[in-house]
Amino acid sequence: MDQLVNTIKSLDLSIGIGEAIRITGASGAQLRYWEKKGLVHPVQHQDGGNKRYNLNNLMRVILIKYYIDSGYTLAKASEVIESRCNDGTTIRTFIMQRLSDIQNEGELVKLFFGKFDNDPNYELVAEVQGKSVKLLRQKIKK
Repeated sequence: MDQLVNTIKSLDLSIGIGEAIRITGASGAQLRYWEKKGLVHPVQHQDGGNKRYNLNNLMRVILIKYYIDSGYTLAKASEVIESRCNDGTTIRTFIMQRLSDIQNEGELVKLFFGKFDNDPNYELVAEVQGKSVKLLRQKIKK
C-alpha cells in the first residue's frame, strides 16, 4: 500500500493556471490573491517556469471558492478548510497505522483494524456493503 501511495505521489499530475481557472471556477485574480495570502501553494518546476497546480491545490481552491460563495469570509473559509484537512490527516493516520487486512466477499468488503488495545481478545472489523457500514467487535480466532 505504501508503494502505491508513493508511486501516485511521484506522478507529476499538475495543470497550468488556465486549466485551474476552468476546473475550479475561480478567477485568475482570486488564485493569485489566495497564493499571496498563503492559502494556495502552486509548484514551479524550474526557474522562470509557469506555476502549476496539483490535485491538493485544486481541491483547496474548490473549497475556498465554495465557502466564499456560501458567504464565508476568506479568513473563516481558510479556518474551516484547515480544520477539515487536519481531520483528514487524523483519519489517514488511523487507517495507515491500524488497517491490517481487507477481504472481499462478493459485494461485502471486510476491513480489519487489529486488536483492541484494552481488550486484545477482540478486533475491530468494518463490514462495507454498498453504502451500508457496520462496525463489529469480533472475537479473534486462535
